[in-house]
Amino acid sequence: MIVTDPETLKHIIQYIANAGRMVTSEEISLVFEIKESTVAWPNTRASIKNGMREYAVGAGLPIGATNRGFFLMTTEGEVYKYRDSLHGRIKGIEEKCRLAVDAWNVRCCS
Repeated sequence: MIVTDPETLKHIIQYIANAGRMVTSEEISLVFEIKESTVAWPNTRASIKNGMREYAVGAGLPIGATNRGFFLMTTEGEVYKYRDSLHGRIKGIEEKCRLAVDAWNVRCCS
């Protein structure tokens, strides 16, 4: 399940913008009473994250997300800092992939 109600997402974005700080998925779920009674907490977090991403892209809003929460980017510097952070994460993931494949090749093919 993804949080898809446009009105709820609009209010969440306003909440994040007014907070002026990182806002966690847990805080959002508590403030907006987003509950998935049959699903564990990590799936609620994913539901909020996916809904936020879709809404922000559709509305043309620069919403960033880190492991500490969501935030609204309000300056060009924040946008570029976020972009650089994402590029760094991509490089780290690519390195982990390379190391895993190398380790597998050494283990099975040597």
